[in-house]
Amino acid sequence: MSVNNEIKRLQSDYAAKRIDRRQLIKGLTALGIGGMWISAIEKGAMAAPASGGRSLKNSAQDAETLVIAVAENIDTWDPGFTVGSKSSQTVIQNTFDQLTQYEVIDATTPDGTPYKTVNTENIIGMLAESWEWDGNDMVFTLKDGIQFHNGNPMDAQTFVEGYARILGSGAIAAFLLGMGGALTEASQLSVNDQGQFVVSLTKANPITPQNNVMHNTAVL
Repeated sequence: MSVNNEIKRLQSDYAAKRIDRRQLIKGLTALGIGGMWISAIEKGAMAAPASGGRSLKNSAQDAETLVIAVAENIDTWDPGFTVGSKSSQTVIQNTFDQLTQYEVIDATTPDGTPYKTVNTENIIGMLAESWEWDGNDMVFTLKDGIQFHNGNPMDAQTFVEGYARILGSGAIAAFLLGMGGALTEASQLSVNDQGQFVVSLTKANPITPQNNVMHNTAVL
């Protein structure tokens, strides 16, 4: 039996009161599940109907549905307002892209275990093909063919409007982009003759590109 199927069995048995909480935790721990995931699975079992009752369609029967157990509700789908909620942050990071991101690199622990981390000294494109400084201007060249999830195309004007919404919203994203006082007004956003998105800072500020990699800056 696969790990996923064993988790489902334990959750079903717990919901139907065939096993108690201690047995549930013992079974999940043996599968390498711990911490917040045990809590999420337990809450999911308590909220779900017991076997034999009315239940949701098994996710294995619906190829278009992805079910993920999380420890708390998603408090917002607006990237700009995401703060504090790990569930919201995780979902939004897997739903929306932003202009830039830190470079992902390979690293190794002292005992030789490989893992992935980020190089905070190198900011690369995500929706942007590339970006560069031009004086105090941040100039973003967008990737070809980028679009929203509904298929609507995205261009530099999309980001002018999206960042203007963020700056006028009072959201955490406005605070992040405005740190250092170099970006506070929508009038600092423009599209140049080459179709690039331009953010004109009032002064040199290394904080702005660093905070621009945050998931909060994704445009809607």
